[in-house]
Amino acid sequence: MKLDQVRQRTENGFKPFVLQLSDDRRVPVPHPDFVAFGRNVIVVVGKNDRVITIDPLHIVSIEESR
Repeated sequence: MKLDQVRQRTENGFKPFVLQLSDDRRVPVPHPDFVAFGRNVIVVVGKNDRVITIDPLHIVSIEESR
């Protein structure tokens, strides 16, 4: 999955989404303030301020939150 595909989800009418990773983890992104982008990395702040660093190569899919 390309970094730009995830970045586009945070722009122009944001809707909460979940990143499905190759190790079966699901990382929710409830608001654009909870995600940041580097050149080759995505950082998501989760529950209890847990920081999750993701290599975009491990993102299998992006799903809208329910």
